[in-house]
Amino acid sequence: MEVVSPQAIELSPMSVVTSANEEYIVEKEVGQGGFGSVYHVRSQGNDFALKLTKMWKFSPNERIEYAKRFRQEYEYARLIPGENIVRPYDYDVYQGNPYIVMDYCPNGSLRKRMGQQWEVLGLKQLAKGILKGLRNMHREGIIHRDLKPENVLFDEHNIPKLADFGISASIRSRMTRRNIMGQVKEVFASGVYSPPEQLDYTRAFKVMGNTNDVYAFGAVMYETITGGGLPFGTFEEFQADIKAYEAKKKKGEWNKELLAASAPEPIWNTIIDRCLQFAPDDRYQQADDILALLRTENDSAAITNEVDTTTETFLLHIMNGDEIGRVYNLNNLVAYNQPDWKLQYNVFANWLNDNLKSDVWWNKNNLKVLTVGWFNKEEPFANSIGIAEHFTNYISRYHATLLYHAEAKKWFILDGQPVQMYDGCIKLPIQRNCSTNGTFVNSAHLQKALKQLQYNDIITVGDTTLKLIN
Repeated sequence: MEVVSPQAIELSPMSVVTSANEEYIVEKEVGQGGFGSVYHVRSQGNDFALKLTKMWKFSPNERIEYAKRFRQEYEYARLIPGENIVRPYDYDVYQGNPYIVMDYCPNGSLRKRMGQQWEVLGLKQLAKGILKGLRNMHREGIIHRDLKPENVLFDEHNIPKLADFGISASIRSRMTRRNIMGQVKEVFASGVYSPPEQLDYTRAFKVMGNTNDVYAFGAVMYETITGGGLPFGTFEEFQADIKAYEAKKKKGEWNKELLAASAPEPIWNTIIDRCLQFAPDDRYQQADDILALLRTENDSAAITNEVDTTTETFLLHIMNGDEIGRVYNLNNLVAYNQPDWKLQYNVFANWLNDNLKSDVWWNKNNLKVLTVGWFNKEEPFANSIGIAEHFTNYISRYHATLLYHAEAKKWFILDGQPVQMYDGCIKLPIQRNCSTNGTFVNSAHLQKALKQLQYNDIITVGDTTLKLIN
């Protein structure tokens, strides 16, 4: 997507912005930042928010990526169900600047409510609204990665809704590294809520998952409960010495006394302590884990993720990445696009039986294989599923292996791929090259295990997430 010569614009009351579908009349500006402005607009008697990018502030070579990621934010939000997400309705470009029309939340953000006293029930309702929004995002393979009070908005009924996601991981990380002396507040403000791994660019995409948002949730709730305090120190302290601030995160040196004195119930000390753990594996792994601790009799139960044995259709849908919306039909790929391993399938099957635990027995007749890895234009058929990445470099050439048991009708996934020799024959004894940055299922690192896949599972490969659907 290319944006040509965007004009520097400032919309004023009564300005008219026209899309292919509607005409929007500006009421007032309600927020702005280094990357865009948000306006209250009206169309056909209804209130909306219009988020307009400041595309003219980017250099020409950055505009293509930013416009693409901004469009992805619109596409992402359309996929996420539930009342705790700011819903998008329209997308277009105004004088070279892309914009999104979405829910208008007249009661402002959580930032404006910092410092107020929260009743026990009100605090739980706030937390559950945020967690339900995160849960529904995570089920679609989307990680917010920029959860902070400014991005929790309240609609006319004071229902909390999550906003401003889809581009933070890509754009803000690049802006941070390149532009430390410019727009520091805009770029770095999220750092006081970010998990340690998110600011460590050697680890960020190796451990990117649900637990990133769980950490930020803990920091946001700490600030809410304490009336504006932050667990590891103020933003000014973070800005003055980022290295020292991040060291405190690693050591777990946060102000537990302030939280204990402010929390209306002891459960918050337990929840926030676990959310703020340095190691992702030590945190709550799912939003539902925290919701279970806050649930009341009137709350609906968590949706389980069970194998559906009534259908044989398996599809992989790209939810996040450079080819968002693309669907791979695994049934067709298994039938027509398996690696040419010839008679060595029996060797690979024996290796699976001897080395990796599963509830099935593999042989050359029931074993079907698909390979997943980086899409190389010079070798377009190197993998059964080639994942394109134009702006990152996190996917290995031979990243993962999908295995289908034809008799049990079950799919499994393995990080890395078996080492092959010439003529497509598998090297003996079997060896495996693991991916550089890891393969994740529902944010859990596969490491060297064989994982059975279920419908609605989210597979993360680099910065690309795929959902198994039928």
